[in-house]
Amino acid sequence: MVRLTKLAFLTHAGTEIGVASTKAFTTQLVGMFVLAVTLGTLRGHVIEKQGADYLTQLRHLPAALNSVLALEPQIIAWSKEFSRKENALFLGSGLHYPIALEGALKLKEISYIHAEAYPAGDLRHGPLALVTEAMPVVTVAPNDTLLEKLKSNMQEVRARGGELSALKVAIFKSYR
Repeated sequence: MVRLTKLAFLTHAGTEIGVASTKAFTTQLVGMFVLAVTLGTLRGHVIEKQGADYLTQLRHLPAALNSVLALEPQIIAWSKEFSRKENALFLGSGLHYPIALEGALKLKEISYIHAEAYPAGDLRHGPLALVTEAMPVVTVAPNDTLLEKLKSNMQEVRARGGELSALKVAIFKSYR
């Protein structure tokens, strides 16, 4: 397909080894982020300094990922508890909803545990009724104005006895 197009945007993620290819998803996110910053700068929606700051922050991504990998003992302990579950809910607000979707998909692909993802604002419209101590809820907590709304959802999960896990996303500073 690349040979048949006038323009191509390659992510260079490399060969996909398994079905649950996290690197392909992550590489696409990074590629789309760089494309959005570039287009935003060219069209005047992102000032050059902001664009440069975003790209500088992106260069710190490997260090941020290494700090997550340093949490391996805690993640292993969490996964042992999680492996006893039959279902899970993932919640994400705004831009973090696709991350929640990907988390639910990866859990299904790797562990065969049933998982669904919802926008955090939709929790009260059905999924909350499923929350019990047997239903873990994983939230992708943003580092922006949506955090306060998500905290309200998290309190409702706890009020129903739900097991709650929060993954805080704080890679990029916001310019809003």
